Amino acid sequence: MDKLMFVRPSLDNRDDALDYIDEFYKYNSPIEGVNGLHKYLDNYEGWLDKINKESTQEATEKVVPNDTLFIYRVNDNRLVGITNLRKELNERYRRFAGNAGLSIRPTERGKKYSNIVLYGILKYFNTLGVKHIMLDCDEKNASSRGFIKALGGVLTKRTYIDDLLTYKEDYDIDVEKSLKEFKTKYDDYISIGEKMSRNEEIINVFYEEIVPEACKGRIDAWFRKNLLFSTTIEGKNITHVNEDDYPELCVTCLNIDNKKEFDRLLCEYVDMAISFYNDGSLERKLEDAPKEDHDRYLYKYIISSLFANASDYDFINPILFLKHRIEMFKNRIIDEKREIYLSTIGATLSFSEEKTPIEAETPYSITGELTFDDGYRLPLPNVYAGVSDNKMFIYSVLSKSGQNIDFNKDYLKEIRKGFTSRINGAPEHYFLSDMLSLSLSNGMETVIVPFLPQRWNAKRLFILNKKQGEEEKKAEMDKQELIQTNLINVLVRYYSKLEGISDSLNYTSFPFEEDDKIHLRLDPNEVSKCPVFNELVEYNKNNNRVRHR
Repeated sequence: MDKLMFVRPSLDNRDDALDYIDEFYKYNSPIEGVNGLHKYLDNYEGWLDKINKESTQEATEKVVPNDTLFIYRVNDNRLVGITNLRKELNERYRRFAGNAGLSIRPTERGKKYSNIVLYGILKYFNTLGVKHIMLDCDEKNASSRGFIKALGGVLTKRTYIDDLLTYKEDYDIDVEKSLKEFKTKYDDYISIGEKMSRNEEIINVFYEEIVPEACKGRIDAWFRKNLLFSTTIEGKNITHVNEDDYPELCVTCLNIDNKKEFDRLLCEYVDMAISFYNDGSLERKLEDAPKEDHDRYLYKYIISSLFANASDYDFINPILFLKHRIEMFKNRIIDEKREIYLSTIGATLSFSEEKTPIEAETPYSITGELTFDDGYRLPLPNVYAGVSDNKMFIYSVLSKSGQNIDFNKDYLKEIRKGFTSRINGAPEHYFLSDMLSLSLSNGMETVIVPFLPQRWNAKRLFILNKKQGEEEKKAEMDKQELIQTNLINVLVRYYSKLEGISDSLNYTSFPFEEDDKIHLRLDPNEVSKCPVFNELVEYNKNNNRVRHR
């Protein structure tokens, strides 16, 4: 028997895929089981986008998450088949089609590939933890019935289909039982391509490496990531951090109450991160890592960077956290660079959204610059913000490294002209960045996230691991606590101070009233006491809405 291999379709397979479909037309053979590939002959990239989205879509009455895989013969690298694998079933697919569809090209039929492919399909579902799969066939289709029964299929139901004037037969296969029974016969003749097994690798890396390493406060992601948390899965303690061992730290617990959904979203997040940072920035971080361990370190770096930016509430609700972070990749607050002349301060504000490094709190940040009437240019601090679930989440307001160190302070007085009175607590250009971010919310709830425990812990773990005396460590710890506390208080102060200057801002809760965040909403139809804020709100009310990638 020939050895076959499952691979996930990519741009590299374009010519093979088009040749595959051409053969069906050449032999006038019905095209089935290819997930619509024949409808995308002039837009193969569009088909790839379609199947990639389908892989992680949520099940509804009409659709289910599914993977489409190419089947290659190993000895000559020929595309011999395509299979579509449905990870879940809704009522529609329980009635027709079941968990898998299969297409074999016309010139490769009659070689018993279907038996090998079905064994590979069982291996695929086994990696997902699926115990049983359902397949169906027309009772007149002796070939399909034959390979289903040959791999352990048990007839469970016969239904007469009026439109087809025949019976449909449903079969159940016990995945683990069949894999064990037919391992000797088929295991040497099927392999899972590297891309096909990515999700399995991600899950293994998370549970086998990240979870136990996080319990010790250090994750080896080629670079050291100082994260400390324990893990609970569906009520069972998997790892436990003794808080008495870390009195200086904030010990959190990752509470996974639905492992299947968590795993699905974690894999989706990693896939999206790899696609989002396809500019080489991730690869450059790991360019010195051993080639054989590259992917393992890549997944660890992405996941540890993700949880470094999780709040206490996110650790309690990681599924919601993952959903938010995935949506932040997709949603743009600003779709293009914009300019507005702020007459109350005599300057043109240009602002846009730029991609941030993966270590940042959000995939994008809002960046702006003032150009005064005399030509002087003053960069504004960046606002790290993202949109999900019709909410804008703001994590920090920070100047870029080296920015605004030697700027002319006289221009802060010019900005102050746009305020009714001085807002104490921070330089005026920081408050202007706050106003800009709020004006872009355009009626959405805004959530200010001031405290990220793993960021708090990271500096302290670094100090604790240094080889120096206890007194030196304590002095560094005290200094670091002062810096971190100030950063948290400043962010809270930035946005809470604005309450007094605008009736258009409705604050619904402050940290530790509802959760660990500030919740507020801008009413763009209300007039603020701050003239420059009114200019920003009026401009963005007419020009802004969240764009989806």
